[in-house]
Amino acid sequence: MLLPFTIDAHAMLATEIAPALSEYFNAEIKILLVYEPETPASEQKKREDKISELLKENSINAEIKILRNTDILKGIVDESKNADLILMGGKTGDFLELLFGKSLAQDITEQAACPVLWVKEYEEREPFWKLLLKSPKESGVINGKN
Repeated sequence: MLLPFTIDAHAMLATEIAPALSEYFNAEIKILLVYEPETPASEQKKREDKISELLKENSINAEIKILRNTDILKGIVDESKNADLILMGGKTGDFLELLFGKSLAQDITEQAACPVLWVKEYEEREPFWKLLLKSPKESGVINGKN
């Protein structure tokens, strides 16, 4: 099971449920960190420390693979060739993203060599299109509330 890692609520959820899926399917976990060329060294260190912390907290036995100076999509798609499942934390694209083009989530799902299971942390917020239909008073934009 391939688990691409970023530091957001969705990836944290994927990391937390990975052991249960791993145990159920008797699968090994490979955590993938992909850094594009412009990712600062401090950010890379932060992510690597966070994944080490999560592995320890959740008693996860996993291989960690780090790809530096690589396009995220290409890195994940290439690694998917050696996986049976990608467990991916993230959102699948909001209204504007889907309106104006493909999202990274769509590209990964379409190009991966194995199935992709997307997990998303629950967020209680109104969809963008509903916000457009609200008056400024209803949305709290007037009187300096926003």
